[in-house]
Amino acid sequence: MTDHFLTFSLPRRPWFEAEALRQSYLALSAPAHPDRVHEDSPEARRRAQDQSTAINAAYQCLRDPKERLRHLLELERGRPPEEIQSIPPAMAQAMMEVGRLGNEADAIIRRRQAETSVLLKAVSIEEARAAHERICAMLDTLNQWQAHLEAELRGADGVWQNADAAARETLLAALEDLFRQFSYARKWRGQLEEKSFQLLL
Repeated sequence: MTDHFLTFSLPRRPWFEAEALRQSYLALSAPAHPDRVHEDSPEARRRAQDQSTAINAAYQCLRDPKERLRHLLELERGRPPEEIQSIPPAMAQAMMEVGRLGNEADAIIRRRQAETSVLLKAVSIEEARAAHERICAMLDTLNQWQAHLEAELRGADGVWQNADAAARETLLAALEDLFRQFSYARKWRGQLEEKSFQLLL
C-alpha cells in the first residue's frame, strides 16, 4: 500500500496545517513539472510524470481531513476503517433535518416542473427561494460542525505525537469515530448543495 505520508517525508499523524502542506506540495512538485523535463529523455519524462502523479495523489489525500484519517487508519491497522451504517445519537437530529430539507426541496422542484400557470410558477419561485435559504442555514450548521471536527482533530494530533502504543490504539478508535463524522458531514453537505443548486434552476 502506498504511504502518502512517506511521499511527503512526513510522519504519520492526524493533522497538518493546510498552508504548510501546500508549500511542501509546491516544493515537491516543481522538479517534476512538465516545463522542467520537456527536453529530457522519454524515460526521464516518464519518471517525472510518475513522480508528479504520486505527489498529486498524496496531496489530495493528506489535505482532506476525512481522506487523511482514512489513510492513517488503514496504514496503522492494516485495513480501511469500517463503514458503520448506524448514526450516532448526537447526529441523528442533523440527519433528520437534512432528510426533511431534501424532501421539501424535491417536492418544490416537482411542483415547479409541473406548473403551467405563470402565477403558480411565481409562487413556486418564492417557495424555492425560501427553501434555498433554509438549506443555506443548514449548510452553515454543517460547516460549523466541520470546523468543530477539525478542532477535535488538531487536539487529537497533539495527543498522538506523545502517545505510547497502548494510548495510540485507544486514540485510533477515537480517530475512526471522527472519520465517520467527517464522512457524514461531507455526505450531507453534498446532498444539500445539490438540492440548493436544483432549487435555483
